[in-house]
Order: sequence, then structure tokens, then C-alpha cells
Amino acid sequence: MKWSITAACFVVLLVAPQSQAGGVPRSQCFPVEELPPPLRARAEQVLLDALDREALFTLVGGVKPVSEGFLALKWKVGEDAAERLDEARRVVKALRCGDALYADLQVFEAAFDKTKSAHAYVANAAAVRAKVAEDKSFWLRLGLTPSSHPAALMTAVERAEASDRFRGYGYAFGYPRHAVDFYVSAAKSEKETGVFVKRDFVNLPTHAAERGHFVWAVPKGHGETDEDRAVRDAAACVLAVYRQRRAHYIGEGKPGVVALMRDWFDDGTGLCDPANASLAPFVLPVPLPVVAWAGPPQPTCVSRPTSASACGTAPLLSRRHRWGR
Repeated sequence: MKWSITAACFVVLLVAPQSQAGGVPRSQCFPVEELPPPLRARAEQVLLDALDREALFTLVGGVKPVSEGFLALKWKVGEDAAERLDEARRVVKALRCGDALYADLQVFEAAFDKTKSAHAYVANAAAVRAKVAEDKSFWLRLGLTPSSHPAALMTAVERAEASDRFRGYGYAFGYPRHAVDFYVSAAKSEKETGVFVKRDFVNLPTHAAERGHFVWAVPKGHGETDEDRAVRDAAACVLAVYRQRRAHYIGEGKPGVVALMRDWFDDGTGLCDPANASLAPFVLPVPLPVVAWAGPPQPTCVSRPTSASACGTAPLLSRRHRWGR
């Protein structure tokens, strides 16, 4: 098992989408300091909740180009929810890192039981570009190209007709193509026949739970495919390293979640980018030994062989006497 995780980590390092900006100063990566104290504390908690769930695989490695659901709001149709939405947006938008990571609220078009809802989402811009480039013809139907902003993609998908909406979300959330095909087909069959298509589910563990977070539907009796295993191994690699780092950074008296992410993304010069995130096993930094200062060095006295003076006890000699003149 150790070998497979190590190999998977190496593969993630090779194929992880690379961002284009080259990094931003640490203060611009998860800039919670821009928020007032109550919202800053909330943003830090939302970031930790996101990392403990499937959004970890978006923030690190881009296994999931987009993740959502780590913060949710509901309100009745006709209710004035503007203040709640504005506050939630301010909190969520702190989950950015330059242009490499983008976060916002997705307000869903449909209302159920006269109730509207919105979910927070975070997008890995490089992974989104790569995903759109994989199937340009599909995304072009929605007016999207690899250069489209993640917010434009999420809006277009939400407003698309049902089949394209399901497919767009499936691709954006990093599900294997066969799983997306099955879900779209099953939804169409159910609409036409009224019969629910039975299914199994593939569950990948997160820090918060073994099941129910990173999950996709598959036909009954589905056997794991190479694509399933590739996603599973890549996610397992990221999760293993995150758990090591989390133990060092999260808890009473520890640096905290923002320091965790900034240190992970830092290239060593103070510039942060998700592409810098190392998937090597985390090693605790070794503190430098503390040595008590013994004071300035004592002068060294060198006597001529014929001198009767003792080093350190003889009176200072004149320049002539010192040089034997």
C-alpha cells in the first residue's frame, strides 16, 4: 500500500495542471486578514471544513477541478436574504490564491418547496482549463473555451438544459467519464419512463468521513476501472499528505489553517501557488539548536620565543617592542 500511494503521488506531481501566474505574495493567498475579525474567524473555519471534505482535492492537485457544498444557504422565495448572501460571499471569496484559485457562491436556478438555495464552491483555474480542453466540443455548446473564467463555467452549467447540466457538473467535479455518461443516461431514462435506474456508488474517503463526500454513481455491479483507480489513488495521495500536515498545523497553540496552506503553496521565496504544493511525505521542520552566547572572543597573545612575558598577563607592549624594533 505504501508503494502504491507513493507512486500515485509521483503521478499527481507529473499530471497536476500548472497555473500561469507564477505565484502571489503570501498575503494574497487566502487573504483572510482583509476581513473584520468575526468574518475572518468564519473564513478560517470554512477553509478548514473545505479541506476536511472533498474540496481538498480541488485546492491541492486539482484532482477535482471544482468542489462545492462546504457552505450552504437556504431562504424562502420572497425573503430578503441579501445581507446573508453578501456576508457569505465575502467569507467564501477569501478562499482564493491570486488567480489560481477562485471561490464564490453558486445560487441555484430551481426553487424546491418555495425555497431557494446556494452553495459555496472553489475552483482550481488550471484544472478547469485542462478539463475544458479535454472536450472542447461539449463545452463550446455552452459558449465556453479553455480561457473561460470558472465563474462563467459554473453559471453556464447551472443554466444549461438538464443533460448538459448533469454532464457539465460531472466533468467539473472530476468524476470519471464513464460515471458521467451513466448518470446522464440514467436521468434521461428516468424522465422518459418514470422508473428510477438502480445504481451503486463509488466513495472516496476524505478527512471528515470515509463515505458521502467524494462520490459518484455507477451501474449496479460495476467493477472498478483504471480511471476509477487513477482518481482514487491520486486522492489518497493528497489526503495522506494533508493529514500529516494537518496534525502539525491544526489544534490549540498551533499555526492554523491559513499558515498550513500558505506554507504548503510557498515556493521558498514567499510566493504562493497551488502548483508548488509538495506531495512528498511531510517532515516536521527541525528547529536550530539554541547556543548560549559566551561573549566576544578573547584576544590571542603571541610572544616571541625570547620574551619573558606570559600571554594574557603581560602589560601591553609598545609598537616598537611588539615588532622587536
